Amino acid sequence: METYTPLIKFAVQMVFLIIINEVFRNLPFLKETFLPKVPINGASVVQAVIGMIIIGLLLSFRAQCKALLSHAFPDFPQCQPMVTAILNICVILVAYLMFKEIVSPFLYREEQGWDIRWLYPLIFFVFAMPHMYSLGTTLYKSADKVTDKIKTAIEKNRAELIECPKCGAKVKKDANFCPECGANLSEVLQKSRKY
Repeated sequence: METYTPLIKFAVQMVFLIIINEVFRNLPFLKETFLPKVPINGASVVQAVIGMIIIGLLLSFRAQCKALLSHAFPDFPQCQPMVTAILNICVILVAYLMFKEIVSPFLYREEQGWDIRWLYPLIFFVFAMPHMYSLGTTLYKSADKVTDKIKTAIEKNRAELIECPKCGAKVKKDANFCPECGANLSEVLQKSRKY
């Protein structure tokens, strides 16, 4: 469980920040309040600030992942660069989504006749490409090992299952009761062992 504590903490923090972002982003007074001489409303500013906090959490979690992954998967070192690449892509995606409303007004000037809003997604795509390439090549190179890990986990899970003698449902080997029919498995298994 200790291995999962940072993951659970990170997930709770992210859900909390996403909820806060949605609440503040949809407050009418923030939507209607604009910064002086700038076409940016208060909701966009709050969204950008929350975006920076989320990016900070992602970067902090990425640093924690190195120790967690080396502990959880000591015989699978390729896992670390894959997760790092995924988290880097998440940072870029969060930055893209959270800063779009702040940056977009500066990329379009109707009175001056120019529109370079197409540049915004292109910049983020260029930043994401090395991480997507790293993730793709690592996955490709270690596909056999990933497949073996998944296969081993499935076989281990199957080995830990038994069939309920009363209803035939698949039940964990160490379960006391069948989740389907409620049969007391310890009694049923003891009776079947006696015969």
